Amino acid sequence: MSDILVNVENISKHFDKTIAVNEISLNIKAGEIVALIGPNGAGKSTTMRIITGFLQPDSGNVLIKNMNMLKNSYECKKNIGYLAEVSGIYQDLTTREYLEFIANAYNLSDIDSKIIEVSKLTRIGKSLDKTLENLSKGMKQRVFLAGSLIHNPDILVLDEPTEGLDPNQKQEMQTLLKKLAEDKKAILLSTHVLEEVSNICSRVIVISDGKILADETPKKKKKRAGDMNKSFAELTKETK
Repeated sequence: MSDILVNVENISKHFDKTIAVNEISLNIKAGEIVALIGPNGAGKSTTMRIITGFLQPDSGNVLIKNMNMLKNSYECKKNIGYLAEVSGIYQDLTTREYLEFIANAYNLSDIDSKIIEVSKLTRIGKSLDKTLENLSKGMKQRVFLAGSLIHNPDILVLDEPTEGLDPNQKQEMQTLLKKLAEDKKAILLSTHVLEEVSNICSRVIVISDGKILADETPKKKKKRAGDMNKSFAELTKETK
């Protein structure tokens, strides 16, 4: 059985006359943490939305565990945990109520124990009975991550998962993602933190103008770019 959990085949997406994604192909194996990096407007979030089934591509296919997303959307989505770039919804709910809502959407049983489990994993236990609108940005990010994990998916798609976290929280998030990869989760994340790519990712995919410019290990990218702290503009320019 193949350990490739995500297989993206030549997907393209247009918005009016703008080409957001231009014939992108990639795959992610179990246990991999793959970073998608590039300048704002490069097509990262659109690519992630297509992979998770929130957008349909104009052409191409997405296979999740060998199932076609267009033909088996429900079954595919059960295998994916998605942390969107903007998750500012249900602000009047408590953390517990939000997690219950997500769990019920997946028709999970024994919801209370699953909430306890993801709360320990993401360190949000003290915020379970607080409303989302009263949480810090960093704590909200952890809550939404917990929501993406509650159904124990094999695939995680995380759009800027450490955005708004303080240095300690970022370190905790990186440690958690490494643990999830060790548990054979396939993880695709976008980030603007190049140090994060170097610390935890097994591969880095550079995207610009809707096209993949490079797909390689962080070590090779660092060697070729010279310095992982260079700007995205420099990185993409050197890749062309």
